[in-house]
Amino acid sequence: MPRQRTTARLAIPDAPQTYCAKRKKAPDDAVAVSVLLPHAAGKSRADKRIDAYYRKQRADLAKLAKQAARYADDGPTPHTLRASATATYHDDQLASSFTDLHYSNNAYHTETRNGDTWHLKTGRQLPLKTLFKWHTPVKRTLVNAALDSLKPTDANRSAVKRSLKTALSPKRYYLTPTALILITKNNKTLPVAYEHLPRWAHSMSVKE
Repeated sequence: MPRQRTTARLAIPDAPQTYCAKRKKAPDDAVAVSVLLPHAAGKSRADKRIDAYYRKQRADLAKLAKQAARYADDGPTPHTLRASATATYHDDQLASSFTDLHYSNNAYHTETRNGDTWHLKTGRQLPLKTLFKWHTPVKRTLVNAALDSLKPTDANRSAVKRSLKTALSPKRYYLTPTALILITKNNKTLPVAYEHLPRWAHSMSVKE
């Protein structure tokens, strides 16, 4: 009898992990850190792969906080580094979420959003192209679907299409029950309803 593959289970903690990175030669806090990232709730190989990915993200954030503390100024408030994940889709095959990374100090702040979509039987991340039917021109399909979702006027359609070709990145996305959410290169989100994706693989089947 073939061995049954265990499906990973993705979860997000109820509360973030918080700590402070301090200046090397000063007792006061330099960077206040808050991290809320997913973890895999099981012990399968797929769970371990997913957990390894998020452990590395936590370690990278800790290094970033130390670097920021080293160069932090003596302003009235500590710098802030926050990573917060939100689950957006989960079924027996796929799980998807996005993570907002926020950094601020006394002079400026930056925010970045990234999406992660997992094949739960293998614990591997899914490139967006794997969710389309074979030989689909993914970038062109996304641009056309985004145009259908935005519904620009005929006069603006060409300009919008040119801007979408530049802005869309097939590597930055996440899923919701009703739409594919694209994250543009300038960090904006663009929902594309599945009904506008004629070559979308509705079965969500991928090669293991």
